[in-house]
Amino acid sequence: MIGRLLRSTPILASTLLAGVVAGAQADESACAQARLLAETVFVSDAPRLYAPQQLPEHFAERWQLGALAVDISGGAPLYHGPAFGRQADPSGGYRYTALTGPDGVRLQVNQLHHGWQGDIYRVTLEGGAGPEGVLLERNWRPPLVFSRANGELWLVTVGEPYEVLAPWKVYTAESASAVCELVFQSATEDLPLAVTRLTDLLSQALGSGEGEGTLQPTARIRLAAAHLQGNLQRRPWALDATAAYNSRAAVDAALLQWAQQNAAHADLLTSLMQHYGPAEQALADYYQHHFGVSAELAQRMSSWALDLLYRVWFVFPKGAEESTQTSSSNPWPATPRPVSVVEHIAEDG
Repeated sequence: MIGRLLRSTPILASTLLAGVVAGAQADESACAQARLLAETVFVSDAPRLYAPQQLPEHFAERWQLGALAVDISGGAPLYHGPAFGRQADPSGGYRYTALTGPDGVRLQVNQLHHGWQGDIYRVTLEGGAGPEGVLLERNWRPPLVFSRANGELWLVTVGEPYEVLAPWKVYTAESASAVCELVFQSATEDLPLAVTRLTDLLSQALGSGEGEGTLQPTARIRLAAAHLQGNLQRRPWALDATAAYNSRAAVDAALLQWAQQNAAHADLLTSLMQHYGPAEQALADYYQHHFGVSAELAQRMSSWALDLLYRVWFVFPKGAEESTQTSSSNPWPATPRPVSVVEHIAEDG
């Protein structure tokens, strides 16, 4: 049964892919294919699940439409394979229409410009005897569309930029509703209280961002921190060393200046310093217990990851000395990574 939860044990991501591709190639159902993709992307180094960055060979050969990059706000056309034709949309943007479809019903993806915010995407089933079916409306991320061996198309929505580790929904060209939904396995234990206390203090130091206007820089920082914290807990191998804008020295110096503004700021910075050490040790214990890594690796990873989390909460103007600094790489090795991360597949109907 596709939805069965497999036992989680440490395994190399490459071993996972090699072990399941043969079976997935034999099972051409959209849900089975989507599950393989979800499992593979989860154990990859991609910092966001909605932006796989690279596709396994099995999927790259059958990829027909979509985008893999994290930032697609520039309005460039989507990648499209031979299964689709592309036309400029009269209202701005692009229209991608499948060249063939079952019973004359063809999949169509509209990429519509939405000002400075980027593009939105609408997916419909066009043609045939029945009414037009709307699969997706006003999504900020385009779906990934693939073909089966027989040429039939299926697509998967991989979550929106404002969602952290969101479920994936799977559609086919034969159905006007999702055929299944893939839910990622929940963490078997929460982050240690010491870590969540530290993040609460970091959120307080960042501030509410009230009245900032359209661009909402504080909300953007808070969302970036939420994505990073999701990986900190469930995908530490995917933590991106470039996620933080400033160096630790620059952040510490700026916070010292900020603390001199008033007593409340000074007290908050003192609390941050007091909670940092216990949070680092608690995170190391979590990694050792939850992922089964050595005490040495757990401590090294905790130190690196918490420093990254601390810095991602703040953005200060860069000094000249920061422009020449390079980020240290993620110390997490190729293993351990879980075998199965899709908790279940909810079948439609």
